[in-house]
Amino acid sequence: MRGLLQSILSLAGIFGPQFASATDSLFPSLPSDHPASIQCSAWLAAFNIANRETLATYHNDSTFPYSVASRDIRGVERELGLAQITGGFSVADVESISSPSSVVVVLKEKNRPQYARMLMLVDVSKPNYPVTNFEIRPIITPIKFIPKDDPRRPQYERALRPLNPLRRRMVVDGINKVLVEQYVNPELTQEIVNALNVHYESGDYDSLEDSEKFAQRLTEDLHAASHSK
Repeated sequence: MRGLLQSILSLAGIFGPQFASATDSLFPSLPSDHPASIQCSAWLAAFNIANRETLATYHNDSTFPYSVASRDIRGVERELGLAQITGGFSVADVESISSPSSVVVVLKEKNRPQYARMLMLVDVSKPNYPVTNFEIRPIITPIKFIPKDDPRRPQYERALRPLNPLRRRMVVDGINKVLVEQYVNPELTQEIVNALNVHYESGDYDSLEDSEKFAQRLTEDLHAASHSK
């Protein structure tokens, strides 16, 4: 099945060793016998070329329809824009390949020292491992990628230490303050503020000690309360 997928993508001109670079070789490799990793490698190959026709060819309904992708790459123009801004991605860390149908990786932009986390789910019952879900979002620089002698490291360590109730309350209050001072719709502002306060008082945030996960949850709650992206 892996050979069939590679053949299909090679015919499309978007999968093969020609896309590897000397810089890429410094990063970890995705396993070549893991279905989701195979498809992830194929997507990276297409994405890193940053060509409209290549992306359109790869994102066919039987391989990776745009409808299963998160907002940042939902559509060829949006994905092409991201590819051009980032200069493409390299795999900085393989976080999870516990299931043949899923892979979670940390990606590093080639143009800038910025990172993103990507989740891909595939259907292993089909020979070309079609993508059934794809999510990508920017993340703060993981502490493991900050050298011990980097003068910024103490700041990162302070910022990434586990959250306690006081710090979570301070973050919620800070968001509410910005909304009240700057959001264009005062009535909706109060609805959003009330929603965040209800989540906090109900204990919905109590288990969130990781700042990145807390930020993701707050983002989701802000979208839900405002009915806006």
